[in-house]
Amino acid sequence: MSNALTIPRSTTWETLQKSRNLAAVTTLATGLSSANAELRHLCLQSLLARNEESARREIVLNWKSYDEKDTSLLRSKRTQFGELTKSLLTGGSLSEKKMALAAIATLDLHDALEEILELVVDTNHALCAQATECLTLMCVRWGAQARSGKDVPTVRGRMLGCLSDQLALFHLHGSQSLVDAWLSVVHWDDARLRSLIRDSRQAAYRAVMNRLRESDRPAVVQLLAGYVARATTPKNVIKILVERRDTAMAIEIAKLSESHTWQATLKRLRQLPPLASLKAIEADMSQMNVELEYRLWLMVAASSDDLRQVLRGALRLSKLGTRDARQTAAEMLRLCRRPGLDTLVPAIQAAELETDDNEFSLGILTQHIATWLASPSQVLAKAAREFLQDFTVDNLLDQVRHWPTQMAKAMAKIVVQVEPNVTERLTRELQSPAPRRRLAALQATQLLDCADLVSQTLMPLLDDPRLEVRVRTIDLLGALGH
Repeated sequence: MSNALTIPRSTTWETLQKSRNLAAVTTLATGLSSANAELRHLCLQSLLARNEESARREIVLNWKSYDEKDTSLLRSKRTQFGELTKSLLTGGSLSEKKMALAAIATLDLHDALEEILELVVDTNHALCAQATECLTLMCVRWGAQARSGKDVPTVRGRMLGCLSDQLALFHLHGSQSLVDAWLSVVHWDDARLRSLIRDSRQAAYRAVMNRLRESDRPAVVQLLAGYVARATTPKNVIKILVERRDTAMAIEIAKLSESHTWQATLKRLRQLPPLASLKAIEADMSQMNVELEYRLWLMVAASSDDLRQVLRGALRLSKLGTRDARQTAAEMLRLCRRPGLDTLVPAIQAAELETDDNEFSLGILTQHIATWLASPSQVLAKAAREFLQDFTVDNLLDQVRHWPTQMAKAMAKIVVQVEPNVTERLTRELQSPAPRRRLAALQATQLLDCADLVSQTLMPLLDDPRLEVRVRTIDLLGALGH
């Protein structure tokens, strides 16, 4: 004998929907808790078709019974539940308030905001946590719409007003959850937000600053990240922004910037102190899509004061074998805070003398960048030439007078790659009327190992009036077998 549940015929449902007998509501409400999804959904449809408040009340009081199909139907009828849920929050039992909060959260019934806030700021109330979750969902939803350019001022403006009124009473309730909710719903251009973050006299100022500094809620992180591209951001917010160490901050900055504002964001990053959130970003790179990874590497280049991190990223991208990767690697070198010779040359010297066996040392990384000069990729070759632009014969001639020989030698090894044709410049200097310049040219000739290229110019220097010039010339020509 079959125990299968028999679903009533359509005429039965029509009768239950239209009957004036309130017992029909009780009958249909019984089916709302049924484990049979079809029966439950038909009971829900029938109750929604009735006009009595008691029908809607039964729907709310059984809120935990519904599946996604039921919830989708309820969302299409959300306007039927605004006043009812508000009245339940103010006059219902604890269990009724609990179900009302669940319905409000699902249907986004923002008309009940004042009633929800009363529960949120009462930390001793049994439903404070649920009300807080409901408020947060609501604020995140409307805040996200506003930040994506789809603001509904009539709704969000009222929400901001209610939340701001409670923030003004922060000294009485001290609700951190309220602060997080407010930071989730505000937009960067909101006058209330601009006013609060600039006025330390306001009751919630310290709490707002602390939550910007400490909260890991995505909506709060997003709000802080959005201040990067805004030139009017106050210094107190900038300080928090650059000091936050969580990589989520850097990732959110990369996600927020649109294509037409991206270059402005990079320019802004070059102006700001280095972002702490980028220091450990490499460990998370493998989990990201290509576009996001490239953006983050460019942010590293624009912001980081650790040149090794920049060069590691550029070299990694250069080996991926794609045009976009090479382009990004090249742009990293153009964006970075390029140091002078006094930083790069000692690092290269350490690598040359094998006093630094770290494959990611600045000296070794710089030598790898120098190999781009001979790359078949014009993009990489040009980027390397710009990055190593200080490694010129002229600068070498200036430095050989002051630097130890080994430092000058380390510089010369890069110079000869940047300027393969040094003969003309050295020839002019070897013929200079100034003895110091002739001597510097002789030292550079030796360091660049190009005496054979200027041997004819060296011969007259055997009769130079300066002894040290004659001695160094003899050494150079002797090495050539003259």
